[in-house]
Amino acid sequence: MSGSSGPTVTGESIGWSGRQPADAADVKIDLFAAIRRDSRAGMSVRALARKYEINRRTVRAASASAWPAPPKPMPPRPSRLDSFTPVIDDILRADLDAPAKQRHTVKRIYDRLIDEYGMQQVSYAVVRRYDNLRAAVARSSASPGTASRPPDGPPSARTMRHKPSIASQVCKASTRRAASKARSAGSAATTWSPSLL
Repeated sequence: MSGSSGPTVTGESIGWSGRQPADAADVKIDLFAAIRRDSRAGMSVRALARKYEINRRTVRAASASAWPAPPKPMPPRPSRLDSFTPVIDDILRADLDAPAKQRHTVKRIYDRLIDEYGMQQVSYAVVRRYDNLRAAVARSSASPGTASRPPDGPPSARTMRHKPSIASQVCKASTRRAASKARSAGSAATTWSPSLL
């Protein structure tokens, strides 16, 4: 007596003819084809269900259509972050009007949720994922005057430091050329100074 309780489905009985299926969809298509073939040969629904070890509902679905129905989409799972999403949205909306240096980072939002709102058992990665999605949406739905407005007033010293003038660029290039000529001359006695220009 064998250990299995029912008949086993082999590749030949389903109609694979030695071909290995690529994925589960191929297996189900081949199964539906075998059920339809045996149903045309006169087997009953109960016999087909017993032979292929499947539900009678599946046998009826295979008899009705050659193609299996696509799987139903999974319903969205609730998250522990769901009760805090309005707070994150409010923070991101307020950040649209704030200067760049005063905007909340994801870490700061995460810390505020824990300290001010008592959030527990929600990981930083979950907050980061939600923040990245909502920040993109908030930026795209912002009013045209807020998101792309140039800064008011004169540029800061830091901004000017990153935008050198043409005169300073020319001076640096000529200094580099003079230093290069002094090195290529091989004169160790001559010390280089900017006055060599």
